[in-house]
This record gives sequence, structure tokens and C-alpha cells, in this order.
Amino acid sequence: MKIEAPVIEVRAATEAEVYAQAALSLGRLLAGGGPMTQSVERTLEPAGHDRVSQLVALLRDVLTIFYDERLILCAIEVRVGTPFSATAGFAPWDPARHQAGVEVASVSYGGARFEPDGDGWRGVVNLDG
Repeated sequence: MKIEAPVIEVRAATEAEVYAQAALSLGRLLAGGGPMTQSVERTLEPAGHDRVSQLVALLRDVLTIFYDERLILCAIEVRVGTPFSATAGFAPWDPARHQAGVEVASVSYGGARFEPDGDGWRGVVNLDG
């Protein structure tokens, strides 16, 4: 049996909202829906030359912080422009509250998209488990 890797797909009115919603979706997947209280704030400046590479880089930064520091993203404010950056709030991962989270090994460029969608924007990224 083949298990499909999780996909994050978001639609929003603005580019900044697509980035933020995708990053928060990854945080919720990692937390497994457990409660989170922000305790650490970081500035993220993911490198990228276009919307897709910035989206993938942002989610990779969130994933790296989770694995390196055991912190889960729970709040974010994205600033689109030069430089692309975000102020992110993280909560400590607690195995008693977050044990049902999805294991994500990486964020893939394969199939990643960031494109206009009607009056707004749509972003899609594939996660490898």
C-alpha cells in the first residue's frame, strides 16, 4: 500500500496570507492539534528568488526550528518585499500534548506552486514524511 505524502494547499486574498496560512498549517500538523502558547519569537528571513522558493524556504525554516529546537510555529506575520521576512511566534513542543503530530521529514519543491487564484492567491507544497 502506498501512503501519499501530506500536501498543504491554501487560498487567501493576499500573498502574505498564503505564506502565513501555509506556515501555520505546518505548525498545526506538527502539533497534532494540541494546545500551544507562544513563548519564543523569531525573525525569519528565508532566501528565495520567487514566490515558490520563498514559500518552500519559509516552511523549511519552520521545520528546521521544530527539529533543532523542538519549537512549533503558532503565530506569524509575513512581510512581502525585499527582504522577504516574517516575525514568528513559537511554542515548546510537549510530547504529552503533541504526540499525535504528523512526522514531516522535508518540504519539497516537487509540485510546489504559488499562483493567482481568482481575486486572490493559491499556494501548494508537498511534504515528505
